[in-house]
Amino acid sequence: KSDIEELARALIKWSKKNGGYDPKLLTAMVTFIFRESKGSPLQVNNPKEIVMRILNFFGGDHSQGYGQFKPSTAKKYGIDMNKQYELDGSLDALYKMTNVNYQNAKKFYGGPTITVSENKKYKEIPAIGGDAALHLTIGAHNAGEGIIDQWCETNIPGIANKCSEAK
Repeated sequence: KSDIEELARALIKWSKKNGGYDPKLLTAMVTFIFRESKGSPLQVNNPKEIVMRILNFFGGDHSQGYGQFKPSTAKKYGIDMNKQYELDGSLDALYKMTNVNYQNAKKFYGGPTITVSENKKYKEIPAIGGDAALHLTIGAHNAGEGIIDQWCETNIPGIANKCSEAK
């Protein structure tokens, strides 16, 4: 309960400070925080996390903090890794990265559904929030943002190929 209250206070403070945000992206950010760190200081400061911080200090590239950013990702987006252990810093970083990835995904994907492979058959399912670009943006948080422009639509509805493939 106290973790949820702390995150709620941080979200209210963040949203007042950052007017004009996209509510869909804010929802995605909360999802990332709870999926990645359970929204808890106990998860963010567990022994494994502390070891990863030490390894990163010596040049490692391990995910850390509430949003679970790697130092290489943080550098790409101009994110201060020292602020990833504060909810405000994680929210700033997550919004920045999520917004960039969402804008990129909108160039390639649209519509209310996505196509998935299930038992070697393609199946169309509703996208998260009815937004295929948002769905891919959320998936890209763990898979890496490179996945966004790696797959392109083909002339066959519902089928995607690697963008480098002619067909």
